[in-house]
Amino acid sequence: TTSLSVWQASCREPCHTSFWPQAMMRPATAPATRSPGGVVSPERRGLHGAEIRRANGGENSAEQQTTERQFVRWLLSRGLTGVQEGSIAEQMRDGTVLAELILGLDPKLVLKGFNKRALSRAAAVANIELSLGAVWRKGALPAAMPSAQEVYLGRRERVMSLLHVILDVFFLRPQRKRHTLFLQWVQRVVEPYNISLSDEALQADITTAKGAEVLWRQLADGVVFFCIAHSAWPASLRPAPHASSIFAYPQSPAEAQSNLANAFACLSQLQVPVFIAPEEFASPPAHAILLLQIYTLHEALAAQVGQHAGQTANALADMRFRDHARLLEREYVIRNVELGLFKGFQEREAALDAEYQHLYQLRHAKSAEAAKYEALLAHASDTFSKKLSRPDVETDVHANSQRFAGVERDIHANSPRSADGAAHVREPPRDDRSRPDVESSVFDDDAPGDRLGAMEESQENLLGQQAAAAQDNIDVQDTQWPVLDS
Repeated sequence: TTSLSVWQASCREPCHTSFWPQAMMRPATAPATRSPGGVVSPERRGLHGAEIRRANGGENSAEQQTTERQFVRWLLSRGLTGVQEGSIAEQMRDGTVLAELILGLDPKLVLKGFNKRALSRAAAVANIELSLGAVWRKGALPAAMPSAQEVYLGRRERVMSLLHVILDVFFLRPQRKRHTLFLQWVQRVVEPYNISLSDEALQADITTAKGAEVLWRQLADGVVFFCIAHSAWPASLRPAPHASSIFAYPQSPAEAQSNLANAFACLSQLQVPVFIAPEEFASPPAHAILLLQIYTLHEALAAQVGQHAGQTANALADMRFRDHARLLEREYVIRNVELGLFKGFQEREAALDAEYQHLYQLRHAKSAEAAKYEALLAHASDTFSKKLSRPDVETDVHANSQRFAGVERDIHANSPRSADGAAHVREPPRDDRSRPDVESSVFDDDAPGDRLGAMEESQENLLGQQAAAAQDNIDVQDTQWPVLDS
C-alpha cells in the first residue's frame, strides 16, 4: 500500500525536462553518411526499396525495429554519435564504430593495427576481424558470431546478433553475478515510500527470460523508477520531482505510460542513460535491453540514493500522488464495505451470544435437577437400608415365621390320614357352605395357610411402599408396619 502525502512547499512545479537528451534525439533530416573508401553502399549501386531491404536481411518486424532503436540509444550513450537509427548495419561496415565500441567497453583492451580511417575494403575487413577476435577471446558463442564478410556486407540480422553478443560478454555477464544484490538494493530504496517488490520478484532469477519478465511487471507502472529517481535527487537540484505527476495506482496503460515518461525524464536529468521509451515499456522489452537498463541505473545511482530531494525519510510515506482523490474515494468505499461487514458480524455475534446464554442456563437447570434427583435417590436408599437393619423388624419377621411354622405343624398333625399315609383336610359339605357358622369354620380351618400367604403379600407391598416413598421424598420413618396376629 502506498500512503498519501504533501511535498515540500518549495517544490512548486513538476519536472518538465525533455525525455531524451539532445544527443539522443533523432535529427529531422539525417546527415549524409560517409561510405568508407572502396565500399559501395546500396544507394550508390542504385538499389532502392525492396532491394535494399533484401540486402539488409529482409523485412524488419516491429519488435526488431524497437530493439534496433534501443541499441542505437545504447551506442549513443557510449559516445558513438555517428550512429543513426535505421542504418546501424550500414554504419558498422568499415569496422571503426565496432572497434570504438569494444575499446570503450574494455579500456584495457589494445587492438593492434586498428585503422581509424579505413578507406578500402581490406582495411575495413581488417578492422572487423580485430574486433571479432576481441569478442571471441571473451568467450562468445560461435552460433551467434557473424563472419567479417557478413558484417562488411551489412547483413542486418548478423550485425544485431553481434551487438547482442558484445553487450553480453562485455557488460551483462559480469553484472549477472550481482542480480540478487540489485533486487535487494531496489527494495531498500523504495521501502521508505511504503512500496515493496513482490516476493516473486525478490526471488526471481532475472538472468533468465522468465525472471526478467517478472521484474518487468514490477517496473511497468513507473512508480519504482520514480521512487529511485526521487531518492537519488539532490536537494540542490531544482525543481525537484513532484509526486503529483505520478499515479500511485495506474488504472490504464495511458496512466502507466505517463508515469514512465515523468520518471524517465527525472532519470535523464540525473544523467542516467535511458534506453527504453515509455511507449516501448508497455510490452516486455528484449531480455538483454532490460538488464542493460536496470544495471546502468544501479551503476549510476547506487552512491546517490538516500537524498530524497531534501525531504526527511519520515515524510516520504505521506506523499500525495496524482490519484490522491481517487485513492481517498476508494478508501471511503472500502471502509464503508468493511464497516457494513463489521456491523453484520457484530449482530451475528450478539445472536450467538444470546443463544449461548440460553443454552448455558438450560444446561445449568438440567444439571441442578439431576443433582437433586441423585441426592433423593441416595437418601431413599440410605433410609431403606436403615429400616431393614432395625432389630424390631427382624424380630417381628422371625416371630411371625415361627408362628406360621407352628400352625402348619398343628394342621398336619390334626388332619386325618389317607390309606397312603398322606394328611387329608376334611372339607365341609357343599350344602353347609352358605351357613355363617360353616363359613367361619371353613375360614378357621384354612386360616393358617391363608395367613401365611397374606403375610408374604403384605411384606412385598411394604417393600413397594418404601420404594415409592423414597422417590416422592416421603420420610419412611413413620411408616406403620402391620403386626400380624397369630
